[in-house]
Amino acid sequence: MIWFGAFLAGVVIIAYGLVKALRSRKPDMWMANGGFVAAIGFMGFSTWPVEVVPSGMDQKAAGLMLMWWGGWGACAWAAYQLLWSLRALAWPSVPGTITRSEAVFMGINNSTIIGPRGSTKHWWSVTYSYAVDGKSFTSSNKALDIDDQDSTFSSVTNMVAKHPVGSTITVYHHPSDPGLVCIDRGWFNARWYVPVMFAAIMLWVAWPG
Repeated sequence: MIWFGAFLAGVVIIAYGLVKALRSRKPDMWMANGGFVAAIGFMGFSTWPVEVVPSGMDQKAAGLMLMWWGGWGACAWAAYQLLWSLRALAWPSVPGTITRSEAVFMGINNSTIIGPRGSTKHWWSVTYSYAVDGKSFTSSNKALDIDDQDSTFSSVTNMVAKHPVGSTITVYHHPSDPGLVCIDRGWFNARWYVPVMFAAIMLWVAWPG
């Protein structure tokens, strides 16, 4: 029962993260954390109450079913994000003023994805002010998708030098919601690879003949 409870807790956390993500229109770490908790709970599938397990379904079959629906859920979220990113290409723009621009230390790099192993990871922390129709706003949003990515110290310091405090930056805002903004409208991100590849594989498997 403990394992099943952990699985349910993971599902609830995923749902909570999804609600937050839909409100902010950005992926939320609660979704990933919930998936991790649910995966732990699924490890004890053999101890789940028989009332919640379909007759004749073993752990492998249940795992494949969860992967199937989870994968399609990831595809749906990716499509949702892509739609928002593409719509932002037509958003109006206003000039903004940088009020904070600095490199924030995020830890030591344990992989070789963003730099040599053992190097430091940093994040560009930026805040800017802008005005739409005479109303002032402040935001620290960089992109509509995942913008809190770690990077190398040199690349982050280059961004700080390029956008010092007091400098002007172009701010793109939603036509009817000026509080929803971004300063980077780029939408092509490597995270599209996984859902797109999954969708292609699932279509190939399901295609008749």
